[in-house]
Amino acid sequence: MSDAPGGKSRPVGFLLLVLGLGVRMDSSWDLLSSLLIGSGLVTATIGLWALARPGMRESFVPRRAGE
Repeated sequence: MSDAPGGKSRPVGFLLLVLGLGVRMDSSWDLLSSLLIGSGLVTATIGLWALARPGMRESFVPRRAGE
């Protein structure tokens, strides 16, 4: 997994979201798909928030020599 902030929660959130959308195709599993979509959205949002948090950009974008 990535060492970037939120590096684990973004792919896990995306996986949960895709699984929920895949299960959504079958109408008899609406509750499960809603739970998977909701948890995927929350998990991916947490990962994106950690990535975009102020002051964290410099931790994964290296500076060039002399800057």
